[in-house]
Amino acid sequence: MFVTDPLQGDIGFITSIPVCWLCIWLTVRLARLEPQQILAGCLLVLADAMLIDGIALRWFHAAYTTDERTARLGAAWLLWGYGVSAWIALFVASRRARLHQAR
Repeated sequence: MFVTDPLQGDIGFITSIPVCWLCIWLTVRLARLEPQQILAGCLLVLADAMLIDGIALRWFHAAYTTDERTARLGAAWLLWGYGVSAWIALFVASRRARLHQAR
């Protein structure tokens, strides 16, 4: 079976990893976060985004799609992205803290 919707296959999940990395980098850069602030700052942004997406998926679902199956796949992709972003934030915070201590 040929998959036409990238959210149905693995490619949508895999290609979101660099986008998650970019979002974390932008958050750290634009907010000028110090190494000890990175994890808390990024998780604050992620929590806000999750709340907004949760509200939209629950009460304004037509903003995303009217198809229930597509909405479910999109919600799974959003959860994946938030999870990957949180792990990346943890990695970046840990790495920057180690580099900062080495100075």
